[in-house]
Amino acid sequence: MEEDYLEEALKIPSKNIRIIQQDSIIKKYRIIEKNYIIEINIHKKVIKHNCLYWMHKCSKRYTLCKHLGKIFSIIFEEDSKNILKDLILNDWNFEVI
Repeated sequence: MEEDYLEEALKIPSKNIRIIQQDSIIKKYRIIEKNYIIEINIHKKVIKHNCLYWMHKCSKRYTLCKHLGKIFSIIFEEDSKNILKDLILNDWNFEVI
């Protein structure tokens, strides 16, 4: 993630994030201001999202958008570290919902 996007990620109010599902395999969130969905499937190694930046840039370049930056900053620290480490070490698919 580019540094300026990380700054933008931290500006997203945490109150705008809704947890839809959060277990050891699936983590699914909704960003209410834009009705964006983020789904992280740890077992299948897939991240699905639907913001325009993700659709046109991130999913093709395997980078994270500000929404994913926000999610990784608010999910449990150990989960976040493990997922990010796995993203770096293994092949993940980035898909559009």
